[in-house]
Amino acid sequence: SRFLPRLKALHATRRRLALERQRVVMALGKLSAPAMATLDEALVREQLKALSDLDGRAPSDLRAAYDALDQTLDLRQQARFRQFEHQVERRKFELMLQARRAEKNRNPR
Repeated sequence: SRFLPRLKALHATRRRLALERQRVVMALGKLSAPAMATLDEALVREQLKALSDLDGRAPSDLRAAYDALDQTLDLRQQARFRQFEHQVERRKFELMLQARRAEKNRNPR
């Protein structure tokens, strides 16, 4: 009963960090676009600092979420969960590659 809320918190932390990173990177893209007549250096520095801060904070946020989750699991379960996560990520990557290959075969250039 304690595992699922902590797993959801881990996923929420990952999503939040990914969305924050995407937001900052997109802002940097807009600020530095060739279409911009002038570069607002202060805003660019601000966004670069925000990205650096996020990159520094993300590992500790994730570690805290994993630590909370690990409190609900015994050692074997922790190991199996990490293995399961790795397999899911690998499979997701494989499916993306297959989709790209299929798209490339459908639309040869």
